[in-house]
Amino acid sequence: AIANEEFFIRLGQGLIKLLETPTRDGLTLRVDMRLRPFGDSGPLVTSFAALEDYLALHGRDWERYAYVKARAVTAADRFAD
Repeated sequence: AIANEEFFIRLGQGLIKLLETPTRDGLTLRVDMRLRPFGDSGPLVTSFAALEDYLALHGRDWERYAYVKARAVTAADRFAD
């Protein structure tokens, strides 16, 4: 068994690889992983608590706006607050 964090890191890495794999029609999507909390130096995955701390202390306005929009499209109760 692996820890939750390791599972979600591997899941994220696999999803990025899948989305960036060229097809005969070209790339599906380019994934810019610099656009995450703390950019390239930050973890690939983070807890909700760590995300909330980041947004409160370091987040730029556009990051907060994106978070507000994300709340409307998720079913997670954690985002409902």
